[in-house]
Amino acid sequence: MLLSLEEIKKQCKVDEDDTSQDDELNAYGLAASARLETELQRHVYATRAEIPESDLDAIALDEQRHGGEDLKLAIKLMVAHFYRNREQTSELTLKEIPEGFHALTGVYRLVPYGGNL
Repeated sequence: MLLSLEEIKKQCKVDEDDTSQDDELNAYGLAASARLETELQRHVYATRAEIPESDLDAIALDEQRHGGEDLKLAIKLMVAHFYRNREQTSELTLKEIPEGFHALTGVYRLVPYGGNL
């Protein structure tokens, strides 16, 4: 997972000693990470050391010069969004993405040659 449970709890303002929501929070972390990879159209790893040599388009969160902090913040925004809206059932609400997510991720998105944004 790209964020630790401690980071997720801090973002969602959940007491770190409260373990009653750990499974749910971990699921939000995984979902937010998957959403980031879908948005970027590339794999994202926690550290550069985890990237296989064959994955030339991958990006690592520990590389600040390549947007690591921006992307980590984008994941945190998504996690908090999922947590705050966990009871929402409206299809429209479920499709909403935090405004800052696109601002933080857009410049790192791979666009196929000749493709559209």
